[in-house]
Amino acid sequence: MRIRLDLAYDGTGIAGWQIQPDHPTVQRHLEDALGRVYRRRVRVAGASRTDSGVHALQQVAHFDTDPDDPAIPPEKVRAAVQPWLPPQVVVLRSCEMPADWHSIASVTSKRYRYLIRNDRVPHPLLDRISWQVKPRLDLPAMQQAATALVGRHDFAAFETTGAPRSSTVRTILDLSLEQIAPWTPLHPPTLPGYEPGPLIAFEIEGDGFLYNMVRAITGTLVNVGKGKWTPERVAAIRESADRTQAGETAPACGLWLVRVHYGNHDNAGDG
Repeated sequence: MRIRLDLAYDGTGIAGWQIQPDHPTVQRHLEDALGRVYRRRVRVAGASRTDSGVHALQQVAHFDTDPDDPAIPPEKVRAAVQPWLPPQVVVLRSCEMPADWHSIASVTSKRYRYLIRNDRVPHPLLDRISWQVKPRLDLPAMQQAATALVGRHDFAAFETTGAPRSSTVRTILDLSLEQIAPWTPLHPPTLPGYEPGPLIAFEIEGDGFLYNMVRAITGTLVNVGKGKWTPERVAAIRESADRTQAGETAPACGLWLVRVHYGNHDNAGDG
């Protein structure tokens, strides 16, 4: 039986999704917890290999049960596994999937969010989940620049070396840059001499992403927002296919895996 797990996690202090020697990772935590439940080694596959420090609102993984495993109903796996996981890793739900469904191969698109806190003063809680950029950013210029990235293009200029792919062509299906209201309980008060800066959400959805692609795009758009580059330069950077032409790789703390889409299987487990 193939079991799907939907997870959320705070990536702070975790060395990403994929198992690494001598480092805590989400995959290691999950496989160790499943091993406790099923009393054997359980291997899981995850939809996205999120990097160290990257967060997830919805990561998707799967594993296969064996005939000799304890007879745990698919929807009860979540409750069985959660006590063995650290508090920063949560299984949102578990359900059975068809044998030909795969958490990686069946993905139709992924959506990421990058949070930029445009404020001159640090924040002890928000700095865990966003990138503090002190200079005031020109959001309309960043929005104009981002339009050059929508569609099917070669994104080699935004790929960090280290994870070679057969092709660097990807399709960006949707992209937005908007100022959003901070979560009220975390929003600092306006005080004489201090006015909290805006929170900017960069959302991007595509059929796939290169290594550090979203963070490299974010760093590039921030350079536009600072006035270092014109909006038109982003299209030229994309066409160059040269990583040295693009901006810095934005810090991992601001990146969130928001949603993994599977077409007709998006609502798997309903009912």
